[in-house]
Amino acid sequence: MYSFNELRKAAKQVVEGKEVRVAILGNCATQFFAKSLLGYAKLSGINANVFDADYNQIEAQLLDVDSDYIIFHLIQSYCGWQQRNCMKSS
Repeated sequence: MYSFNELRKAAKQVVEGKEVRVAILGNCATQFFAKSLLGYAKLSGINANVFDADYNQIEAQLLDVDSDYIIFHLIQSYCGWQQRNCMKSS
């Protein structure tokens, strides 16, 4: 079991490997959870990128096509699409 301070420090580590994206949307404060999740992932050797939406923004993030969540998701989708297509053309 890790303390929050250990997880917070671990969140700053750089981990190599394929990036795993996690989006957290909540109707309560989720900053501590997001930071803890990121730290635990790094300590586990997972290159995580955590998106933490603002407080009580679930509906706004999911329905607005220009929201940070949608952009976060589209970047992941585009990078995955680009990687697959580059592999096919090689």
